[in-house]
Amino acid sequence: MTLAAIAQSQQAGDGTQNTFMNALSAAMIAAGFSLITTLSASPTLSYIWQCDTETGDTYQNLIIGAGFTAASNFQAFGYATFSGTTGTNQSSTVPSMSLVLTDNFNFYAINHPEIRGVVISQAGTVVAFVGYLRPLTTPSFWNENEYPFAFIPRAMNPFWFGLCQGNLNSTIAGLQPISSLRPTGITTGQFVGGFTNAAPNPANANSRNTRVTAIVDANGQGASTLSSLVPSFFDICDFSPDVQAGSSYGMIFLDYITNGSESYTFVDGNTSQSFSRVFIRTE
Repeated sequence: MTLAAIAQSQQAGDGTQNTFMNALSAAMIAAGFSLITTLSASPTLSYIWQCDTETGDTYQNLIIGAGFTAASNFQAFGYATFSGTTGTNQSSTVPSMSLVLTDNFNFYAINHPEIRGVVISQAGTVVAFVGYLRPLTTPSFWNENEYPFAFIPRAMNPFWFGLCQGNLNSTIAGLQPISSLRPTGITTGQFVGGFTNAAPNPANANSRNTRVTAIVDANGQGASTLSSLVPSFFDICDFSPDVQAGSSYGMIFLDYITNGSESYTFVDGNTSQSFSRVFIRTE
């Protein structure tokens, strides 16, 4: 699979929604989205983007929106479809936060089929992700001619993907196979390369990186466990080996770990943790 590209851009805050949203939109385009439309009715302003996954399915275009519902209240969301000025089946999750638009912002555009979107840093602190997660494989019961397949984080400030927590992501749209569906993630227990306790990651001895597996349960439940212990009623959809879970202890956003000639960049929020956080291969 194509390596992830991470492009950084900066915007000096001037206190206006337009300046912020224009900078965010440029970063979303760098992440692989195209702009569908902008919706403006003061004090609200929203931009709508889509990414064509080129699957040939009805819902091959994954749609993300973001914008302001008031002077400083920023939110992100997804849709199943969008036409003109109206979207259908908006995501049940609409994470939001208050932004200080006079602050300086950094935008980190992540361009990869499985993690696509923009991480937003306000005044040096990572606060939000606008985009989606889309594991390489889909569950057997998930027909993309009926339901769009991707997930968005439930929260901002703090933001993290939380692939080992069943309640931290939701489907990109309200249109989904079952009403209570929620994704979660597990580590398979298979260490990458030489990452073992005896031969730790040379860039950070605290990191033990393992493969990420997203789990979707047709009964609407989530679990976080080793794959060998997953009950038969779970349907597994894997991320590719490009997406890794591991300890980020002592690390900050965009730090990286190495495995021979391969490098994996820490893209999961701004807080170091000893449990599984997400890295993506960039070299």
